Amino acid sequence: EYFHKALQLNPNSSNIWTNLGELYKFSNGFTDAHNCYTKALSLESTNHNAWCALGSMWKDNGKLEEAINIFNEGIKYCPESAELYANLGNVCQQIGEKEKALFIYQKSVSLTDVI
Repeated sequence: EYFHKALQLNPNSSNIWTNLGELYKFSNGFTDAHNCYTKALSLESTNHNAWCALGSMWKDNGKLEEAINIFNEGIKYCPESAELYANLGNVCQQIGEKEKALFIYQKSVSLTDVI
């Protein structure tokens, strides 16, 4: 309800669309979540949270190749996103590509600020 009200005030907010997608994802609304993430990315292709959420949704539904494609596409738009690389590494590890996963994890760590 609150996200719908927020969208009435700001229908072009990529972040609101992403958050609404998360709500749908956790209530098993795959199609609605997918539509929200797609809308978010159409408004702001550099929204790494939307890329991560969309890829994770595919991964969680066992569509690992689709998840890999989404994470790779997200990396094209958000090459400095450590989270996208980490998510891609997780899927690579899950499908048994451990050396590739290690390389991707190293890239993720290189993008992470360590204090």
